Amino acid sequence: MKKVWLLVVVMLLAAIFTACTDAQSTETETAQDQETVSNDASTDTSSAPEETVYEIGYIMFDSDTWGNALIAGYLWGAEKMGANATVFDAQQSSEEQINQAQEFIDRGVDLIALSPTSPETAATIVRMCNENNVPITIENMFVADDGSIGDIAGQVACQYSDIGYAAVMYIAEHYPGCKLLYCHYQEGLGFAEAYMEGVNAALDEVGDAVELVGYINGNFDAETAYASTQDFITSGKEFDVAFANNDAIANGMIQAMTEADITGIPIISTGGAPDGWNMVLSGEQTANMTAPANLQGMLHFKLGWDYLMGNPMEQTKIALPIIPCDASNMETDWIKWDDMDAAYAYINDHFGGFSE
Repeated sequence: MKKVWLLVVVMLLAAIFTACTDAQSTETETAQDQETVSNDASTDTSSAPEETVYEIGYIMFDSDTWGNALIAGYLWGAEKMGANATVFDAQQSSEEQINQAQEFIDRGVDLIALSPTSPETAATIVRMCNENNVPITIENMFVADDGSIGDIAGQVACQYSDIGYAAVMYIAEHYPGCKLLYCHYQEGLGFAEAYMEGVNAALDEVGDAVELVGYINGNFDAETAYASTQDFITSGKEFDVAFANNDAIANGMIQAMTEADITGIPIISTGGAPDGWNMVLSGEQTANMTAPANLQGMLHFKLGWDYLMGNPMEQTKIALPIIPCDASNMETDWIKWDDMDAAYAYINDHFGGFSE
């Protein structure tokens, strides 16, 4: 009888031992499986490709009001898309721009963006970039895009002839039959001549709706515009609309007319800078042919960015849009130079945003 009970006890102990061994084995296998899954997940994470951060070198012409607005728009776009943009200011020096381009090439940037001092400087830097397989975009000036100086990923610039054309067309629409006094930039630098191309084209188109009775020099400042307008008034010639090439010139014309007790003359200016906004808002200016500098900078970024994304724009030579604004539409259509959201909304609506 004792032997039977002993056998039963031995069998029970053996069963208990076998169950514990199986459980431990199962736990060990499960743990090993979990470790394998964990390692696999770790391997997958570590092997995931890192997101590319593009390095862009931007070479400024100068850090004046216009140039700063251009670069602000450009940098806003770069930040939005996660690109690193380094800015060099050449301070109007062609030699410095060429040196800066070489430094960016040596750094191995993915793209060079250039606001050139001259067509010749642009051509030199385009060739440098081509020789080193660095794509280049250009703003604020159109250079040859027929391959004669090399390959360019895109260009955007304010076309002064477009502004002159828009101004005369606005004047013809709102003041038909008027006598126009036009105070222009200094001749010989290309600006006045480009404006006049557009002015003449519009004058030919509108016929008798606008008569140009005066073409006077305002240089780029209020003092010269004041003296030239004063001389024109003294000559006794009549005018009933004034066109100024910028807000400083507009101020000079206003001062001369105020001193001569001439009131009620509509004044059309250009550019859309903050001073222009304030003058239209106050009624000193009647209208402004706005050319949003931040929009140009943002379009410049888009040209380069889309190229880097392998989705280059079909239109690689873009003229900055000119948006005529007066009291009736300034709140809705005027793109202020510091309003980046408005500039990007325009790009979204008209150019399809930035490539992802």
